Amino acid sequence: MSRLVVVISWVIMSSTLQLNAQQAFSVKQKRVRFLIDLSYQFVGNDLSKRYQSQLDSVQKVAANESDERSLAYLEVIQLRMKKEEATQEKEIKRYAAQLEKITKITPYDDLKAYYFFWRGSEAFDNKDYTTGLPLLFKARKLLEETYYGKYPPSIYYYIGFFSMYYFFEDYKMAALQCQIALKEPPNAVFSPMGIYNNLGLCYLKMKQYDEAEKAFKQGIDAAKVQKHYNFEVLLRGNLGNLLRLQGKYKEALPYLYEEARVNEKAIPENAVISRFYIANALIMLDSLEKARTFLRPPTMPMPIWTYPTYDLIHYETTALYYTKMGNFSLASRFKDSLLTLKDSLKIKLDYKKVVVLESSLQAEKYINERRTLQSDVKNERIVRNVIIGFLFLLFLGIVYWLNERGKQEKRLQMEKRQRAEEMLRHANQQLEQYLVYIKEKNVLIEQISAQMKEEEEPKLEPDVAETTLNNLQKSILLTEKDWTEFKSLFEQVFPYFFENLSKKYPDLTAAEVRLTALEKLNLTDRVKGNMLGISADSVKKTRYRLRKKYPTLIENTPL
Repeated sequence: MSRLVVVISWVIMSSTLQLNAQQAFSVKQKRVRFLIDLSYQFVGNDLSKRYQSQLDSVQKVAANESDERSLAYLEVIQLRMKKEEATQEKEIKRYAAQLEKITKITPYDDLKAYYFFWRGSEAFDNKDYTTGLPLLFKARKLLEETYYGKYPPSIYYYIGFFSMYYFFEDYKMAALQCQIALKEPPNAVFSPMGIYNNLGLCYLKMKQYDEAEKAFKQGIDAAKVQKHYNFEVLLRGNLGNLLRLQGKYKEALPYLYEEARVNEKAIPENAVISRFYIANALIMLDSLEKARTFLRPPTMPMPIWTYPTYDLIHYETTALYYTKMGNFSLASRFKDSLLTLKDSLKIKLDYKKVVVLESSLQAEKYINERRTLQSDVKNERIVRNVIIGFLFLLFLGIVYWLNERGKQEKRLQMEKRQRAEEMLRHANQQLEQYLVYIKEKNVLIEQISAQMKEEEEPKLEPDVAETTLNNLQKSILLTEKDWTEFKSLFEQVFPYFFENLSKKYPDLTAAEVRLTALEKLNLTDRVKGNMLGISADSVKKTRYRLRKKYPTLIENTPL
């Protein structure tokens, strides 16, 4: 457990408060994460002196941008800071009441989760598990229903739940929280090197030594990237302890020596524990004289978070040393202390399990009492029937509205279809009239041409007949303007004809496209030729060439 707590304290001591790798989050979401990161560092005295200026700066920006969520967080965090600074019981209760009131009325479920999580963790630290556990799970329920895993400060909660599961020795769930946390963007409080260390500790407790080694090495790589030499050494020390537990004492010693030496000043508590690991390994290697130099007690009081790791390794190693030295009296004394400690830990672990069960029973009792109270309400049946009736009427209204909407949509679709059919009929009529006009003009051209050839004495003067014939031919010849108008009319009757034609036969020339369109209108070659300004023979030759080049073009022109 010792290395677990150091992960948090070391990163807080050696990190500056900045947000990294959060490009996916908005500015307002990052601001909330900043505030949570800041509040997580509320440790020690003079909190206002150390953090008030930063909170004031955030409040000014949030107010200018109308960031209501951040302002709500600020209100809670500032009250929390005042509560933690308060020394009088009356003041503490007043701030607690204000926080409770804000939490009840806030519209932000993530802020409620933050409050429950903080209060649960606070109770947990004070060993009030009956109060703390329900609050922590209440926070988790809210987080799972809202922002958990999709919100910037989610890593804060993953690590928090890791600590809870680790404390209750549910190492599998604790490892799972670390694995999820590693997928989140790092922040000022939690970094990958610390999370990998915690993950390695979980595997170490589960005796999954290969996985533990992998996690510690990944943590070492992360520490190198972040240039945290002391934390890198701490991880190597944990790797050395892993080797010691596997009976690889010689391989373990270099790592443990380095950790004890480098972190003597930076993390002295861990250095003390590492010295006992060294002594233990040396005793197992029968280097008793050398081991004795590492068995000296610490010159400082060991902090609470080192319990029971330090006490266990202290009693175990000292008893082993005196046994090897033949001083069985002292060895027996330390063995008794070790057994007493283990027995007390068993009792505490049993007590924790009882607390968990008790919390569950209290929650179930609360639910049952609430159900009983609700069943005694006189107007419950009336209210229920009114609600059912209202919902039934609402359902009928929705069904009627949907039915009327369906009818209206069908009516509109029918009108739209009728308009489309009418437009198609009109377009067909116009195209037919246009073709009749062309055919009539073509018949007239043929008649005049025949008269000019057959009659010995034509009724019309040659110049007049020639001019009339030329005018008639020009009137049916498709100019660019005529082609544009014809094409628009044609597409109304044959939608997407030209679009499909260009997709399937992109190499067709403009003249070939026009001929292909005229082929669909059941016109004679002479009429087509007159419209295109070429002879009937040219039409035949062009058609022959197109059929040879594109066998399916004329017979199967796409509609």
